[in-house]
Amino acid sequence: MNRALISLVLLLAGGAFLFAAGGQEAAEPAATAAAEKTPIEQYNPGFAFPTEKVEIAYWHVLETRPGFDALAKEIARDYSAIHPNVSITVRDIPNAQQRAIFSAAFESRSAGDIVWVEAQVGLMAKALLPAPDWAAKYMEDLFTPYVLSLSKVKGEYYGWSGAEVDAGQMLYYRKDLFREVGLDPDDPPEFMPELLEAAQKLTKWEGGQMSQAGIAVRYAGGHQGIGDKFSKYAAAFVDTSKRFYYNEDYTDVIFDDPGWIEAAQFFH
Repeated sequence: MNRALISLVLLLAGGAFLFAAGGQEAAEPAATAAAEKTPIEQYNPGFAFPTEKVEIAYWHVLETRPGFDALAKEIARDYSAIHPNVSITVRDIPNAQQRAIFSAAFESRSAGDIVWVEAQVGLMAKALLPAPDWAAKYMEDLFTPYVLSLSKVKGEYYGWSGAEVDAGQMLYYRKDLFREVGLDPDDPPEFMPELLEAAQKLTKWEGGQMSQAGIAVRYAGGHQGIGDKFSKYAAAFVDTSKRFYYNEDYTDVIFDDPGWIEAAQFFH
């Protein structure tokens, strides 16, 4: 793992970055830098910031989230102020096109040095660098086992796991509506059949038209977003500790897996 990529990502507070091949090494920090040790210095005591000129390309897919691209550019400027020999360019990849763009870039070995990308996309393209032991220890201290599993293949971590999944896509429910139909809001559904039963009780019809959906299902907008929200149903039918979208070796998709088929039937 290239030291420049590690030092930059730690400055960015352990975000959901995964590394593509390429890049150079970071520059010597300013003499006035704070005495407090950075994570890379804490977990890798022998680390020393290089001094040569460095150019780093950072790509992300956060264009749909207001302020993130501007924040990335601000952090890049701040980093270059601390490390004067480091120049960082930021490229904003359209979210709906990220898989096509990254797949082509990985295939042609022209991707950025640091990329914010779905782990599976990088793993399928064999484009991510293994994380060194000290970085793996840092992630194990910081993230949950599930998040760690997203960039782990055959016992080895690739790139960096992201914190976003830990923040979680959650299922919200209305306690008042639960009470209205006789459901206990303090004892919500735990299993999928119970969820379906509760959703049916919560659904209302007026004049042959649904006036209240028992559960909200995304059906419009970007295809990637729709697929992403549907995929959470599959998590109830697939052993996600072993595989999810792809097989355990990240060589093929598994949408013909019995679990995915059952999830689609439930969703329907």
